[in-house]
Amino acid sequence: MQIWNLPHIFEKYDQKIYSQIGIHLILYKSPQEADKANVQLNSNLLVLLLQGHKEVYAPQQKIQLKAGEGFFIRKGQYLMSEKFAQTAQYYSSLMVFFNDDIAQQLSAPLLGHSSPTASASLSLFKLATSDHTQVFSHSLTNYFGADLPPNFDDMLKIKLQELFWILSQGAKGSSFKAFLKSLQNDQAISLTQLMEQHYREPMPLEQLAFLGGYSLSTFKRKFKEVFQQSPSRWIQSRRLQEARFLLTSTQKNITEVGYEVGFENISHFIQVFKTAFGATPGDFRGTSQH
Repeated sequence: MQIWNLPHIFEKYDQKIYSQIGIHLILYKSPQEADKANVQLNSNLLVLLLQGHKEVYAPQQKIQLKAGEGFFIRKGQYLMSEKFAQTAQYYSSLMVFFNDDIAQQLSAPLLGHSSPTASASLSLFKLATSDHTQVFSHSLTNYFGADLPPNFDDMLKIKLQELFWILSQGAKGSSFKAFLKSLQNDQAISLTQLMEQHYREPMPLEQLAFLGGYSLSTFKRKFKEVFQQSPSRWIQSRRLQEARFLLTSTQKNITEVGYEVGFENISHFIQVFKTAFGATPGDFRGTSQH
């Protein structure tokens, strides 16, 4: 399984600016799409999309983004997809890596002695399109290919501090502060949260293990300890439970229900549903409505 280690993979990349204070800029452009690439982040990261679409799978979250939007993400292991927009044949983004020391320095004045909220366990904070993020993005992209001023490192730190302050004062300020607080915590990932978030996703066990920060063998062993069954059996059972609920609570047809809960083959869905519940999805729905 190939793993992309960031930001190390960009050491020979042309469009990069490395500072001496733990903040690195990458003006990233790719002529190839990516589907659920295994990404190991060794630094915290801010991404602002310039062109294309992106999906990010975190242990407890999944987000989808389009050009103009962005996200903060804490260091860790993730799956990421990159897709072209209809009018272009490339994907591009501005990437701002910042280490834990910088995160601590810039967060401290905003957090004070506040306590983390329930959102603090999340790995991502999504940014909507705004004038502030657009100005921030344009001000930094202009430095690529140009001579940097002598005080550039200080300027870079001030720009990032300003963005932190603006976001902390915005409508989602409390959520952003909770995310900043989470950067200071080395939080264990719950297998239950991981599986409840991603059981519908068509991804192999190797990638689920990667998201959770485990080797495949350790993942299977810990899974057995927590759920008393194999991951494959638990996933199928959880999908069938969700399908049964949807059949009795919505008007979605059998195909829609099967795809929604994660089955890629509807014939297989019907077969395993009948084995589990003694009736096909259609017969089960008919019986439940009487």
